[in-house]
Amino acid sequence: VAVETITEDMHTGIRMSANGWRSLFVSESLIAGMAAPDVTTFHSQRLRWAEGNVSILWHDNPLFMRGLSLSQRLSFWASIVHWFSGFTRMAVYLTPILLLFTGVAPFTKFTPPIVAMLVFYIVVTHAVLRTISGKHASLLNIELFAMMTFWTNCRGCWKAIFNRKKSKFVVTAKRGRQDNASMAPLLVPQALIFGVGGLAIIWGTFRVMFDPNPDFLGLAIAGPLTLYQMWLAWAVIRRSLAAENKRFSYRHRAGLPVSFRLTGPNGEEFHGAGITNDINEKGVGFVAFANYPDGSEGEFDISIGGKVVTMPGRIQHSDADLIDPLLERPKDVITMTRYGAMFINPPVLAVDALMDALMNYVVPMQYDQFAKSGSKPNRLLGWLADPGSWRKRKEPRLSYRLPLGISKGDPDGTGSRDIIEAATDDVSRSGLRTLLPEELEMGSTHEFRLQTPFGKVSGVFVVQRIIDRIVGPEIKKEHVFRFVSFDGQSRSLIHDLLKASSEKPMQSVLRSHGRNRNAPIYQPIAVTLLCAAFLIPGSLSLFQFINRDDIFLRDMVEAGLHTRPDRERFEDLLHLTIKEEKNFAHMNMLMDVLLAEGRRGEADSLTRLMLRIEPNNLGLRFALGNLLVDVDRVEDAAEIFQSVLDGMERRPEQARNLDRAEILLAAARNATRLLDGAAQAIVYFEELELTADVSTDILGEHAAVLFALGDLEAAAKLYETSGTDITAHIRVAQIHAAQRNFKAAEQECLLALEIDPNSRDAGVLYGQVMASQQMPKVASRIFSKLRDLYPNDVEILTSYSEALLWAGRHQEAAEQFLVLLEDQPVNRRVWLGYLDSVSGLDAISAEQLEPCFSIKRNLVDADYENPKLMAQLGNVLAKAGEVESGIEFMEHALSVDENNRQLRLQVADTLAFLGEYQRADKHYQRLMGVIRGGTLNPAAKNDDK
Repeated sequence: VAVETITEDMHTGIRMSANGWRSLFVSESLIAGMAAPDVTTFHSQRLRWAEGNVSILWHDNPLFMRGLSLSQRLSFWASIVHWFSGFTRMAVYLTPILLLFTGVAPFTKFTPPIVAMLVFYIVVTHAVLRTISGKHASLLNIELFAMMTFWTNCRGCWKAIFNRKKSKFVVTAKRGRQDNASMAPLLVPQALIFGVGGLAIIWGTFRVMFDPNPDFLGLAIAGPLTLYQMWLAWAVIRRSLAAENKRFSYRHRAGLPVSFRLTGPNGEEFHGAGITNDINEKGVGFVAFANYPDGSEGEFDISIGGKVVTMPGRIQHSDADLIDPLLERPKDVITMTRYGAMFINPPVLAVDALMDALMNYVVPMQYDQFAKSGSKPNRLLGWLADPGSWRKRKEPRLSYRLPLGISKGDPDGTGSRDIIEAATDDVSRSGLRTLLPEELEMGSTHEFRLQTPFGKVSGVFVVQRIIDRIVGPEIKKEHVFRFVSFDGQSRSLIHDLLKASSEKPMQSVLRSHGRNRNAPIYQPIAVTLLCAAFLIPGSLSLFQFINRDDIFLRDMVEAGLHTRPDRERFEDLLHLTIKEEKNFAHMNMLMDVLLAEGRRGEADSLTRLMLRIEPNNLGLRFALGNLLVDVDRVEDAAEIFQSVLDGMERRPEQARNLDRAEILLAAARNATRLLDGAAQAIVYFEELELTADVSTDILGEHAAVLFALGDLEAAAKLYETSGTDITAHIRVAQIHAAQRNFKAAEQECLLALEIDPNSRDAGVLYGQVMASQQMPKVASRIFSKLRDLYPNDVEILTSYSEALLWAGRHQEAAEQFLVLLEDQPVNRRVWLGYLDSVSGLDAISAEQLEPCFSIKRNLVDADYENPKLMAQLGNVLAKAGEVESGIEFMEHALSVDENNRQLRLQVADTLAFLGEYQRADKHYQRLMGVIRGGTLNPAAKNDDK
């Protein structure tokens, strides 16, 4: 026998196996025994087992000792190391709590391998549980058991590793609570999980409320997990505080027949019978159907599986008032009272006989009841597998435990009669069922008496069926009796008993299933609410105090620095944070405030400081690139973005929280702002479109860059693949118009207008396309409609005026341009349109000429480089009488663009109109191909003009 550890049984078993002994598993229940009956004994036992089993590793490690097979090594090793599960459970309980307090998640990202491992673990655990436990499998009970034992397992492992020299064998109390044992230390871990978990949820909620970048996902995951763990701790505490755990002697919950002979306080004699609720060596609780005074003393005959144990005792208390008001029946109709009796100086032999009978009858019955129980799905499968149970019973059976006396003998009075004391298992209108220690003759008739809350029932019944039931080491006989006849009003009393089946208080008293009383709930709820009333405001104040700087910076990010105290406090925080160089959260918020205040240089310096502290932080480098874009340092930003992309390829483990698509988009948009960055922007856009699914807006940006580079075909294809929205049709129409494919542009405009008939951009482009196709009347109608829809739109009004001009309606065009000149006096497009309109008139009035002089006065140096504007202004001035000034403007226009044949022809025609034939002929000859100096202009050889 191994004596080095305090779990000598397992230690000895390992050594026996190593020495060649073979073990055999017996699947039958050979004996029934009680587990630890209360919280103190349970934890005392588990602590000894954990400490002793782990201590075996110091003496005979099953992995390395000789003589064991591989399966034995693994089995013994698993039996030992499972006690370390307390530490893993502690990690599971603390993880969501720490996440709520700190905001730091255990995983930076839920990757597919992590999710796969989690799902695999859950599925395998559930499958193994179902395989081993069968119908009794319960994940919830496993969680409750783990919550109950995790700290005791940790203590046992710690003592086995660090204090094994102080190991002491503590005998577990077999009949109840450990002597002088307090439950408070045993429930402290669960109370801490409940209390700290509640604080963590409050703290996490405040963090989301006050954090500028709240982690809703973390709260959504950790919050429910913490609530679930709090509920487990709550359930463990409630069950531990139940009444049965406070007793120093365990009470067996059993419905046994008891008869008694009592003497009242005033000397009156009583005889009666009842059914026990609970029983131990100290006393018995029972239900009787007559009133007996407290203090009555006498003998109690308790029938336990055929053995009658007589115990002297006294009724200590009765609870009739707790039952009667709930029955919804007149008190004079029902008599049913709970009694509590204490045994007085019972003989030692009687106590031993009582405990022996309880262990060999009541405890096996509890095992049998547990074996028959199961989850609802398992009960459903059992019902489906037993077709005999499908038939509905003719009469309902109620599982009432009532005292039953059976006369064993001849009911005609010809023989002796022995009374068998028993208790009913169920009762119906036609019969009853009970378990007897001996077998009666099948078909025999017997007199019976049955005590009920409505009175005594008596009569004759017959044995209908007998079934063998194994109870512990013995075989008992389950008898089913059918009523034959009743005495007096007995039949009506049975009917009254069954009518009361809906009365739950009666069922709770008469249906004795060995269940413990409900754990307390109202007091724990009241204590919880009271604690919450103090903890929530206190937690809020503490949170605000600890995070006062974070809250201040968050408010400043939203509201800005407006007061002098705020600015002073901000400067102090800025200098302190830069000096300490460790609070990145503060640095981020400080940078946001600096940007909001326009202090971009300091924000740039702060970002570079953060990069110096963490040079490999690609997220910070990306943030620096965005900051450089904000301050228009696009060249530096381009280098930063490219370095981030390169870093993501070289160090992918540091880029788990970065989105490559987001970085590519930022780099592409920044490249479009570079002087020669369009080609690089296209490279970024193409990689982005290969990396991720992009929106139509981003495809539009890509197409716009292609359009700017002149790759109209590629831009058109990209717009066409980006979708069928109105923007895509407009962009494609613009490209076709730029390619002078006006028919295709017209079709795209019509498709856009089908989507939105009142679209401004589509309408303007449609009008311009029609004008380009030499269809000015159609264009004028289009712009006229747009003018009605957008009366104050200068672009539309200008286009409408130009359409009138192209249609030859010079007078109307001049009037429209004149209106525009009043609001747009320096708009060069309006100037040119007005000058074109006026030049087409047969006669120019003084009122129409005045705007021309105004245009002349408003000319600036840049206007003189616009040959078309100069020529048209000169044409109008010359026709209006200012010939020299007009000719000067026209010849200046030719000097700017001397190869513009259309412009030269306009000047020649104007000179001829003014009678300047010699000067006009010079320009005509130039147009005919004769160049100054008599040399033929090669470019004009094939000119028909």
